[in-house]
Amino acid sequence: MAVQAWPFTASCLSLCQGLVDLSSDTVKMLLLTSRGSAIYNQQYVSQIFSVSGAVETSGTGYTAGGLAVTGLAVSDVAAGSWPTAWAASTAYAVGQIVHPAGSAYLYMCAVAGTTGASQPTWVEVSSRETVDGTAVWILVHDTVTVVTHDAVTWPNASLTAEYGVFYDSSTGVAETSPLLWWTDFGDPQTVAGTSLIYTPPAGGSLVFTKT
Repeated sequence: MAVQAWPFTASCLSLCQGLVDLSSDTVKMLLLTSRGSAIYNQQYVSQIFSVSGAVETSGTGYTAGGLAVTGLAVSDVAAGSWPTAWAASTAYAVGQIVHPAGSAYLYMCAVAGTTGASQPTWVEVSSRETVDGTAVWILVHDTVTVVTHDAVTWPNASLTAEYGVFYDSSTGVAETSPLLWWTDFGDPQTVAGTSLIYTPPAGGSLVFTKT
């Protein structure tokens, strides 16, 4: 299972509005067979279905709304401590984050591609793009918040899923449950009477920019 994970665009807004407290709230992971369109632009769980047209997984061993996430841990990481440095002539996927040598900032890949033979001139303005070979980067921040958690397991299940959505379930109502991050398994994952196990990406499931 090739896993990538990205925050929802509005997740930082939810944090700033005080709608989410990752230190105490219950976070759940639900599964999708289809994510619909522009899922990343939504703020609440109900919107990924009513607006984006996502389709939630169903099947033996799966309960609508998903499972609670355990072992949630939150940490701030400064650019200088980020483990992935920018590299020349390297292919990057959308969502990957790097720390360029000599820069005080982190950058996220916005358009997948291969970097140039030497470092570009990094644009140090929020939301502005840095073109680098065929890849395009946007400035993230000088510090980010990384969330890690335990693997999530659906035992003795018979189902198919291709995406996972993490959200704050503390309100108990889909219309007011803030979306946090989503993950792409790379390909549909089908199990028949066995366990579906989601293991988060090494180094953290999610990156929130600091504001």
